[in-house]
Amino acid sequence: MVMPSIFANEGSPLYDEFRTPEHVRAFMDLNLGPAKQPNLPEPECTDDILCLIDNNLYSMYRQMTVDTPEEFHGGKFCTAGKKYTGSLENGAHTAAHIWVGQNMGNLRTAARDPVFYSNHSNVDRMWHLRSTKLGQPDLPYQEWLDTSFVFYDEAKRPVRIRVQDVLDTSKLGYRFEEKKKLEWMQKRPKPSSEIKRPFIAQRSVTPASAFPVPLKKGQNEYVTVERPEKAQAGGGSSKKAPEVLVLDLTVDPCEYVKFDVLVNVPRGQEEKVGPKNSEYAGSFTHVPHGGGDGGRMMETQEVSYRLKLREIIEDLKCGRDKRLDFTIVPVAGQKTLVNSVRIDIL
Repeated sequence: MVMPSIFANEGSPLYDEFRTPEHVRAFMDLNLGPAKQPNLPEPECTDDILCLIDNNLYSMYRQMTVDTPEEFHGGKFCTAGKKYTGSLENGAHTAAHIWVGQNMGNLRTAARDPVFYSNHSNVDRMWHLRSTKLGQPDLPYQEWLDTSFVFYDEAKRPVRIRVQDVLDTSKLGYRFEEKKKLEWMQKRPKPSSEIKRPFIAQRSVTPASAFPVPLKKGQNEYVTVERPEKAQAGGGSSKKAPEVLVLDLTVDPCEYVKFDVLVNVPRGQEEKVGPKNSEYAGSFTHVPHGGGDGGRMMETQEVSYRLKLREIIEDLKCGRDKRLDFTIVPVAGQKTLVNSVRIDIL
């Protein structure tokens, strides 16, 4: 969880001077924990490397163990319609971009840093682990398998390659190192023992009619969401048809955005919950896509993000509840709008 030393060697072709200096030799924080802010507690793992590593493993568990291919990879990326990002993109991949910073911290310049390619090789490795160790299927869309891209070979000749041509790494002449034990597989979060229960649930502080809601640092948003009747009746959902929280967002493509989402946490007790806890549903993180030199890709971007709820509902023993209470904790970004919040069954 530390950048390999060769990337920090100024005599190496893998060195890039445009990185966040204090992060070059530091342990990476996959949760991108913030510095002290008015509405947030002191970062849980300040100067505690073992705590940081533990939280990273909990974050990896959340990212890797989603139930469906759509939750992992994201939805169909079409010209029209909303973009659904998946946990593969939004998890460790995005955290590495933001953590390394500067060139890596903006998609417009990220490929200038050699660590960009290692980061994306690790994305491939995580995809491989999900397919092999976890035995999970890939997206079932033939149009995705048939999607093609043009690259240039060593003789500078254009070559068209389809997605289905590169899914099996053995056919590409390489394999990933296999680890007998993946520590994050044993890191399913547990309910917080610090929260005072029982409590009177916070009810609809942000009603549906109030959306869109702008997110501002220092101001948590509280919203109560009805669960699907089918899930209530069954006391929860299944792996084949899991419950997910869906947030429809408008973001500024040129802005770094991060907010955390908590489940059934009473007001005033947010500091008792972190990545190791079931109540911590996860985070949405967005890497800037442009800006600088006067360039902008677009004024706004519509994005939807899903957070897994099936295991959280199991762990919090609220499978028969009609509704869940969510707390949205803004960490970074000043221009994000939450257009709607709902619970779906995939």
